[in-house]
Amino acid sequence: MIKVQNLKYKYYRSRSLVLQDVSFNVAKSEVVALIGKNGSGKSTIGRLVSGIITPQKNQVFIDEIDVGIKKNYKDIFAKVGIVFQNPETQIIFNNVHDELKFALGKRANVEGIVNEVLEQVGMVNCGDNLWDFSLGQKQRIVLAEILARKPEYLVLDEPTTMIDPAGKHEIWKIIRNLKLQGIGILLITNSNEEASIADRIIMLRDGNIE
Repeated sequence: MIKVQNLKYKYYRSRSLVLQDVSFNVAKSEVVALIGKNGSGKSTIGRLVSGIITPQKNQVFIDEIDVGIKKNYKDIFAKVGIVFQNPETQIIFNNVHDELKFALGKRANVEGIVNEVLEQVGMVNCGDNLWDFSLGQKQRIVLAEILARKPEYLVLDEPTTMIDPAGKHEIWKIIRNLKLQGIGILLITNSNEEASIADRIIMLRDGNIE
């Protein structure tokens, strides 16, 4: 379970708290949508949960592992994957298989895992040149890259903001399937339609849960 308790956060040199006192949980096989206006603290929570930003101790836990303890970073990285709104910021190579193999490193049965995750995101036999892909297809490749690590939780930070309607529905279908596979998902979004696929919705306003 993702457990956020009494989370407060202030950026360096900032005078005010971005997050005031936020508490919530995300269980496995659950989709929780985090909504709110820009600047409400949604993306900051996503970065704190995934360990990109280190929270204070005893405020964010992934399966009882304290994200605020820096030596736990590798464990958090193995358990939590994060996807941002612009897939091009997370893609390194121009070739699909190079991208996925890089994510897998020296793991055994790389080719088998690549085919498995491409099937999960509906991108088998869609070509190998990422230059030819739409943003929606690139986002699905980023998801495949994260899924190749076998995470137990996903943080999706406005994953369909830059994508056309058909691409949005493909991503939503993937989210529903991942939930059925037991993955816990924190879905950060500004879209009411997107939030409707969640089991629960949490609204933030000025760093507080409203």
